[in-house]
Amino acid sequence: MHRFSTSIMKGCVRAFLLSLITAALFIVPFIVRGHGILYVVDDFNLQQIPFNILSNEAIKSGNVFWNWNTDLGSQFIGAYSFYTLGSPFFWLSCLFPAKFFPYMAGPLLILKFAVAGAASYAYFRRFIKRDGAALIGSLLYAFSSFQLSAITFNHFIDVTALFPLLLLAFEMRLHGEGKGLLALMVALSAFLNYFFFVGEVVFLILYFIVRLLSKKIVLTWKRFLSLIFESAVGVGLSSILLLPSVLFVAQNPRVSQNVHLAGLSNAVYDWATYLKILAGLFMPAQVEHKWSILTPSDFSSVHAFLPLFGFVLIVIFVQLNRKSWMLNLMAVCLTFALIPVLNTLFYAGNTNYWYCRWYYMPILMMALASAKVLDEKASIVSIRSAFKFTIFLYSAFLLSLILYAADKHQEIVENEQMMLYQVLLLIFGLTASWGLLRNRNQSNFYKKAAVWTIIFAALSGAYVLYGNETLYPPAKDFTRVYTKSSQSIHLPTKGTYRTDTLHAYRNVSILLNQPAIQSFNSTVNGSIFSFYASAVGAGRGYQSQISDQFFALRPFLSVKYILVMNASALTPPFGNFGQTALPDLVKVNRAGAYTIYRSKDYIPFGFTFDHAISMAAFMKTNPVQRHLLLLKGLVLNDQQMKTYASVLPPLPNAALNDLSMRTYRRDVADRKQEAGQSFTRDNRGFTSHIKLFRNNLVFFSVPYDPGWTATVNGRPAKIENVDSGLMAVQGSRGNDTIRFNFVPQGLMLGTKISIFSMAVLILYLFSKTVFRKFLRMLPAVKKESF
Repeated sequence: MHRFSTSIMKGCVRAFLLSLITAALFIVPFIVRGHGILYVVDDFNLQQIPFNILSNEAIKSGNVFWNWNTDLGSQFIGAYSFYTLGSPFFWLSCLFPAKFFPYMAGPLLILKFAVAGAASYAYFRRFIKRDGAALIGSLLYAFSSFQLSAITFNHFIDVTALFPLLLLAFEMRLHGEGKGLLALMVALSAFLNYFFFVGEVVFLILYFIVRLLSKKIVLTWKRFLSLIFESAVGVGLSSILLLPSVLFVAQNPRVSQNVHLAGLSNAVYDWATYLKILAGLFMPAQVEHKWSILTPSDFSSVHAFLPLFGFVLIVIFVQLNRKSWMLNLMAVCLTFALIPVLNTLFYAGNTNYWYCRWYYMPILMMALASAKVLDEKASIVSIRSAFKFTIFLYSAFLLSLILYAADKHQEIVENEQMMLYQVLLLIFGLTASWGLLRNRNQSNFYKKAAVWTIIFAALSGAYVLYGNETLYPPAKDFTRVYTKSSQSIHLPTKGTYRTDTLHAYRNVSILLNQPAIQSFNSTVNGSIFSFYASAVGAGRGYQSQISDQFFALRPFLSVKYILVMNASALTPPFGNFGQTALPDLVKVNRAGAYTIYRSKDYIPFGFTFDHAISMAAFMKTNPVQRHLLLLKGLVLNDQQMKTYASVLPPLPNAALNDLSMRTYRRDVADRKQEAGQSFTRDNRGFTSHIKLFRNNLVFFSVPYDPGWTATVNGRPAKIENVDSGLMAVQGSRGNDTIRFNFVPQGLMLGTKISIFSMAVLILYLFSKTVFRKFLRMLPAVKKESF
């Protein structure tokens, strides 16, 4: 057993190095091209880089409860547990200053691919005898089309890199091995990403059932109970992060809108969706922003192509292993992928097909089956029949595309150049795999197969990165405009305010360490979604991009500085940069690629109103004009209108309809008259000092959250949810000190559960040893007692 374990460890190192080299082959040239920064496309550069910088800075400054730089402000744990907080790769990056992360993103990505290779190898060796076959299988998994296409999202690969270890721990516990390892891997998986963890739980249940039905597992009640126990303890260990995240996500209206089980009318997908699923299986990695066939773009992660061999080895596996549990599990997964109501189970009933991010799990099974074929190469009877059937499948797929195009009267090729690249990759893969399998009995077969797989994976990865890079300005422009220009911008530190970066790269405010009303982040406080739905009459979606036409939102949300990217900053000019239609701006200066303006309409945080507007009256107003009403009166629900009738009488109808620019400027001036004298943020909340002329509600454009508590002059105060998602408290006449404290909902309880679970795990791991020592002591005690 010791020799076997040592052999596996050496194999893991080899798999790690092979995957590291493969990833470096196609990533390093693009890092060099980007002057040290790997440029991919939207989500990678405009979310992953800023989010990691923000998380790094927040943790090191102790600002881990409420984050002011996330949209209008959001709970830090809930907003970033999906992206960074549970990832060991993120914590590794925290060893370096936050500003270094743009230059670390590429090397970290290479490391993730390497870990995926090593982890999958460790799992495969449970079933594969030959080291060479397991090594090739690890490359097939680490560089599958799912992995390569997921580069855009980056943090997906954190999950896929470590998933094989979860399956390995589960498999070991099925056989009564690795006590406690499953609990730790469940905890890590839940910690890593709650969204993916839901799908992994579903997959583990399917895996368990299929393995059990294969009758190759002897499962005693003791082992079964240990599986349940360790899984529960693992979830408990992760509660410090998992519980606040789940409660946070539950506030998000996107969850309630998307999560519901599909009815009978959704028993099947449309023709185009099935063709996309097949394209993901038959074609090398697509560029998600620029598909070569069927659709201009698709972000559903329907990618399941294995490097070099494609599904040729799967065809052979089916021929040789008709009763294998791996084949049964792949068939179950295919069924779940093709039926909407089953597909939704991987993400808690979410019927949006964008959320089929679980394909990496059956891909691991496909890579294992492929490695199994290579492991038992001597048993392969007919290579020719396998390739004939593969060509037949491609022909049927092509015919389906032609019929679809004829039926819909549209072209199926979206990008001829990208299609050419993919066809060439396919021809290369089929030709190389044919030659390899025909000469499978040569002594150096595994070495040759590994080399050709690495070459194919590197070419496929380069194809994806090149396709992403050609979408937007060159990498050097991105580096100069987005990363380096932000270092030259120095906004005043005196006072508290927000910025507006509508006419700049998204999330550039995070690099400036400044709050902004524009945000490219879908995991923000649910009250932000509610506010925008009522304030501008539209759902927020995955980002806040407030058009210039809603100019009154700027003073209402305490925006003081506006950043506008100069049109000449990009080559060629890109987007609607270089101009803004916001009123009452004063040019301050130019810094880097930006022109900075100051708004004369800025209103400090914490101000009052003379009137209230009922939610019913507010919602009856044209959505395009509602932003102007927000400066006229505080929007209250029916109960609040009754409670505060003596403090805030209803706004007269005449004022409701007076929406001129002259009135807008008067409303701004009125709000400034009784605004906060100071507003100070800290790691636990904020403090406001204000002088009131009478008892009144003091409004703060801070998103409402159950974790907030407030005091006025040291006495507890009720927080009112106003304007459909923001906050206000009642102050009294005179000088008031208003204090808001924030503790994430579920954090304290989650911490207690995690501590308790850790104690239970320790007791579980060492109880047997302690009990045995106790038994050895008993005879001695008896002798002494006589």
